Amino acid sequence: HWLGTDQLGRDVLSSMIFGASTALKVGLLAAFLALLIAIILGAAAGYYGDHGLKISRIELLLLIIFTFIWGYNLCFLVVSNLVLWCIFIALWLVIRYIAKGNRNIKVPVDSLVMRMIEVMNVLPGLLVILVLLSIFQMEGVMSLSFAIALLMWPKLTQFMRAEMLDTKTKTYISAAKASGTKDMVVIWRHALPNALPPVLIAAAFSISSSILLESTISFLGLGFNGSAQTWGSLLAEARSNFSAWWLVVFPGLAIFLVVMAFNILAERLSDYWRKT
Repeated sequence: HWLGTDQLGRDVLSSMIFGASTALKVGLLAAFLALLIAIILGAAAGYYGDHGLKISRIELLLLIIFTFIWGYNLCFLVVSNLVLWCIFIALWLVIRYIAKGNRNIKVPVDSLVMRMIEVMNVLPGLLVILVLLSIFQMEGVMSLSFAIALLMWPKLTQFMRAEMLDTKTKTYISAAKASGTKDMVVIWRHALPNALPPVLIAAAFSISSSILLESTISFLGLGFNGSAQTWGSLLAEARSNFSAWWLVVFPGLAIFLVVMAFNILAERLSDYWRKT
């Protein structure tokens, strides 16, 4: 046992290797989910603003229902009702075709997104995660990643919105609009590829923050069942045995090195982006 054993006689090195897998999964998945939310909300808020998106009343009602179903599936991780999703998407397309040309409601996308961000920024992040994990009894990598992503998306959305506001004023965007290209094509084919790289740099920084949050939550005994070994749980075991210094030094050093590595990676990406 090169790095010693814990209070149950389990090898610390093996636990750290397993904990590294858990930390990287949670960090990368949480950053990806937060980036996905940021791309959708930030791109829509920056491109459309408060007056650019006009939809019919039927489409607005469907959008509200779709958002509720999507949020329900994410919160409770319901992934088995694929038939319901297919029926809803088909119904959406049919009603969009029927309601085509009846676009008489302006949706203030920018104001709605910014108000959501302000609400999320006011709430204490760690407390929100702990409440979600406790109320919904969420355990495992996917559940913890989603809870952390709920804390990470506002900052990434602000970056995405700012980049989209700058990108949509470019000449090639005006030329694409003048040629009759649809808004969705302009966003995904022209605006988003040029606005996304700086946001990816911010997402790289969020990976290290996600790993720190995962370690904190594991240290508090939440997020995983009692038998799961993570870096945070190894640190928690040291509280009951102060003489076992290796339970503090090695997991703490691993957390420090991984977080520093992702921060350095993000800084290198930022320097490369500035040079190009």
